[in-house]
Amino acid sequence: MDLNRIQNSAGKEYRTTVLFGKHVESYVSMVAVKYQLHRTNKDVSRLIKMHLDDGIEALYGEVSEAKGAEPFDLLVQGIDTGLIPFKH
Repeated sequence: MDLNRIQNSAGKEYRTTVLFGKHVESYVSMVAVKYQLHRTNKDVSRLIKMHLDDGIEALYGEVSEAKGAEPFDLLVQGIDTGLIPFKH
């Protein structure tokens, strides 16, 4: 992830509780460790945003390529192949 390539959020806001639930500190810490930064470094939140944007673009690409497929079918396929974790 290159912070020089960060995209403009265009007004999008990511709510931490929606994204991470009760595990915000765990996710922040994982990103900080990955990039060898202190968890309070301002770049950690920017890196998290970049990872989210990258994931959203990847999902959008998959959905776009699967023209005519039902969203539910794509979800089930992702769960079946292990790409989407599912807890019973």
